[in-house]
Amino acid sequence: AHANPAHGVFVPLYEGDGTGDVTGTDNVRAFFQKVMPLTLGGQGVHLCVADGGRRWGADEARQEVATRRLLLCQAACGLLVTRPGGRLVLKCFGLASRFSAGLIALLRTEFDHVAVVKPLTSRPASSERFVLCVNRRGGGSQVVPKFLLDINEKLGRQERQAAGGACIAPSAERVEQLNDAAECDELLPWPALAADTALI
Repeated sequence: AHANPAHGVFVPLYEGDGTGDVTGTDNVRAFFQKVMPLTLGGQGVHLCVADGGRRWGADEARQEVATRRLLLCQAACGLLVTRPGGRLVLKCFGLASRFSAGLIALLRTEFDHVAVVKPLTSRPASSERFVLCVNRRGGGSQVVPKFLLDINEKLGRQERQAAGGACIAPSAERVEQLNDAAECDELLPWPALAADTALI
């Protein structure tokens, strides 16, 4: 696709292993390496929207837990490619866990404003929400995205062990059991988050 980057470019990418699976750390890195040169001055995108998900049926109550790797990697990917002053929008399914609270707290360190919204067009009974992150702080530090991708690797190892080494993801119920026993239930220590009145 040849376009004037001053006017914006839309290019679908399936980098890394060709699946487009954002929970693959190598795919996230390949995406970053492909996107950044396409942006004006290599500074990143003005707006990154992450709307990953899957069909849930009766498992909707477990969406937050079962999609935490997806949300984690979408956040890491968005942080890697969003330019200073840019915006990031993440689709999520509930934000009641300590894991989600830690992710929101980390996003607050990278953006001037972070809000959780439920649009009027979203089905009222669904757990769907959107995390809006506005005005990415300058500096382009990769500390937070690297931390998130390290946690993703740890969660991926746990899932592979649960599946007996098979290349399939465990059921939502098994993921929930793993999360209950996981070492990385929290991205940040809960006492520090609970004391942050701006977050609560």
